[in-house]
This record gives sequence, structure tokens and C-alpha cells, in this order.
Amino acid sequence: MIERRGKDEQVRYVPAKDVEQGQQIYYTVRIVNAGNEKVRRAVVIQPVPANTRLVDRSVTGAGATLSYSIDGGKTFLSNAELRSMNPNTSQKITHIRWQFRHPLAPQVTVLARFRVVFD
Repeated sequence: MIERRGKDEQVRYVPAKDVEQGQQIYYTVRIVNAGNEKVRRAVVIQPVPANTRLVDRSVTGAGATLSYSIDGGKTFLSNAELRSMNPNTSQKITHIRWQFRHPLAPQVTVLARFRVVFD
């Protein structure tokens, strides 16, 4: 949830206490390599929360190739493949996948983000 204060609209992320229908929810996924060795070809899969739909073009993750599932995480499609199917297909996304192109160094934390709308 975003809290806005003053005419300068300073944005601060705060935990959501109550969420209303139609409201956007911001998620941050912390990806941690807690080990002492590099992790090569790291892959992170995150389900889209129930009763929500993914906001178009809201997924970020530096150094990662993004793909999406519309079948419960069984198969994944690139954004271009997803858009070529049907314009409304993006509303049926069930999972997000980040495939990191570079090894994750030991003890590193990487942030990935996405937004959803609460239905």
C-alpha cells in the first residue's frame, strides 16, 4: 500500500491493514542467497495472490528474464508470447517467473517487485 503525504506526494510503502476492492497492492519479493557459493541459473517462481490480477507491465527484477504462467505454473510464456495469444490473457496470469541471467553472489539479496489489483 502507498501512503501519500503533502502536496509533494512523497511516497512511502507501508503494510496494508485493510484492502478494498479495486485497490492496487505492491509486492516486494526478497531473493536471498544465504549460502557461501554463487548460485548459477537461479529461478524464482511466485504465485499471483488469490483474488487479484496482475497489473500490466508492473513486474520488475534486475538481471532477470521474466515469464508468466496462465496454467497454475505448469508452463511459462514470455510477455510477447502472452500478448500474441489474446489481449485478455494477461488478466489470467497465475504465476510469475524470474530467471536470473547472472549468478547470485554469496550473501546477496535481490529485490523483485510486482503489483496486483484486489478483485
